[in-house]
Amino acid sequence: MKKWLLPLSLTVLLGGCILGPQTVEVVPDIKVAERTAQLSGPVAVTVYDERTTPQLGTRGGIYKTTNFIYLDEHFAQSIKVAVDNALRSMGMEPVSSTEVPQVQVYMDELSYAVPYGDYISGVDLKAAIRVEILKDGRRYAGRYVSEDHYRTIKAPSDSQNEEMVNAIINKVLARAMDDQTLLNFLSGTTGS
Repeated sequence: MKKWLLPLSLTVLLGGCILGPQTVEVVPDIKVAERTAQLSGPVAVTVYDERTTPQLGTRGGIYKTTNFIYLDEHFAQSIKVAVDNALRSMGMEPVSSTEVPQVQVYMDELSYAVPYGDYISGVDLKAAIRVEILKDGRRYAGRYVSEDHYRTIKAPSDSQNEEMVNAIINKVLARAMDDQTLLNFLSGTTGS
């Protein structure tokens, strides 16, 4: 019985280190704070991928040079739908037109890092976006950054990675949608 214990233990340990590449399905669901004053009117949302690389990072472990994490090919559209839904929940009407206020969301950074490389004891995530709004000849620009640090005793599974990546995207988008200066600009109650 004991002679099987060592090979079994090594298999379990090494199995956690052999991680393949992963494509994360982005399904953001932005939670916006309740507001007493509602926004109204049409708005058009566009999302741009301004990241310098398509990889978020690597999953770490012994194959850290090849086990990249990517976003699915429809992630920009998924983010647009989530921003549309958030604005709709605030009373706006998302449309496809250049004649209405334009909300442009730029994904500048989305990173996934295993701090210790070969030894996976945690994951650090960071998301940075810019939101630019063009309305009535005026322009608003805001930058939003969110970071999360997860500690773990073993490498995160595909589903855990998907959950963490979506959580950081939700967090940074919610930060933008909760920015009172941005909301005031959209409502027309402040100049910029």
